[in-house]
Amino acid sequence: MWPVLAAVCCLFLASHLACAPGDAEVVPPPYAPSTAYEAYAHSLSQANLSDTALGRDWIAAGEEALTDPVNISLPFQETGYFDEAEAMAFAFRFDAQGGQRLDIVLEIDTGRPARIFMDLFRVVEEQGIDDIHIATGAGQMRRIQLESRRDASYILRLQPELLRSALYTLTVRKNASLEFPVAGRDTGAIQSGFGAPRDAGRRTHRGVDIFAPRGTPVLASAEARVTRVRETEVGGRVIWLRNKSNGDALYYAHLEQQDVEEGQEVSPGDVIGRVGNTGNARTTPPHLHFGVYVRGSGARDPFPYLQQIQDAPPSSEFDADRLGSWSRSTESVIALRAAPERRAQMIRNLEPHTPIQVLGGTGTYYRVRLPDGTAGYVPAPLTELAVEPLRNEELHVAGRIHERTLIWDQVLAHLSAGEELPVLGSFGQFLFVRTPKGYMGWLVLN
Repeated sequence: MWPVLAAVCCLFLASHLACAPGDAEVVPPPYAPSTAYEAYAHSLSQANLSDTALGRDWIAAGEEALTDPVNISLPFQETGYFDEAEAMAFAFRFDAQGGQRLDIVLEIDTGRPARIFMDLFRVVEEQGIDDIHIATGAGQMRRIQLESRRDASYILRLQPELLRSALYTLTVRKNASLEFPVAGRDTGAIQSGFGAPRDAGRRTHRGVDIFAPRGTPVLASAEARVTRVRETEVGGRVIWLRNKSNGDALYYAHLEQQDVEEGQEVSPGDVIGRVGNTGNARTTPPHLHFGVYVRGSGARDPFPYLQQIQDAPPSSEFDADRLGSWSRSTESVIALRAAPERRAQMIRNLEPHTPIQVLGGTGTYYRVRLPDGTAGYVPAPLTELAVEPLRNEELHVAGRIHERTLIWDQVLAHLSAGEELPVLGSFGQFLFVRTPKGYMGWLVLN
């Protein structure tokens, strides 16, 4: 009865109340940011700060960092400085092979509570498609750990909230994601790699062969479950494990003996068998055939999964007290490069005594910014603090000292003709000088 009455009422009132679902009000769902960075950017908008110069600068700095990251080689470590007086963001691009584990740590030293947003993106090469956000670092010591499931490039962006200064130390490393499966051996024991021809080229090797004396313990490479313990014509005595962290199948073949049962749980380093040469390896010296199979894509080269990278980041040889300060190139012409490597792209040559603001340091390089905003890296030994005057400059006409190399920027001092100023450096039409009251600023050469 009630459904009939409802239908009649709906027809009677259709011209006035619009009962049909298509006429219902459209209410957009509330905005739900997916990262802490997006939540902060949204809070700026809600507070009407995104339309201010400072808010616009903050958003632009984050976007520009992603479009122009520094290309780095791993391992990498940089100590740097964020200045509360301006919106700043840094980004770094690096590569990883499928099977490698990335470990990214950001240590922060601030004088007062501050948030530094650390976001990792996987680079997408297709035009018109944004890079994919992978992970966000959290906590006072921000850390991101992940296994790269494919050969890929990544971009890591660092950006503090507005009006906060901070010193940071960023460390990025890559290493093996699996424990080595043969006791006392490493990748140096691999003598037949992935993809090597087999059976006169009719097939290829779908794993790696790790040679060791007969009876050497064979180890579980991950937290895993034993799924199969078999003996086959090709592999001889074999064991299959299922990696609990990612579902990969780990294949051990040519074993002398098998020391586990199906369904057993194992941990990295547990002995699961012994090296032998069973199956079609009867005519070869004892070795373990080890394979990695990814669900949906088949066999992968195990080498990146197993390669332990012991290299430490280059030791820092720069003066951390210079962070945030003005230095200058020495009497030599030096190259400003896009990355802290001699082979990196050269941005420009810097004339002797060019003023540079030091924003960070890694190894023997400073990350610097020129007076016009151009950023890059220079060799730290070829710089010096801009403290001792190079000469004195007498003003022939009255002049003004600006805070930056912008003639409309804040004026630090008005000077009369005949006054002398100590010159600390030069850049284009500007002299970097010290005012009578001790301020450092820029004097336009007429």
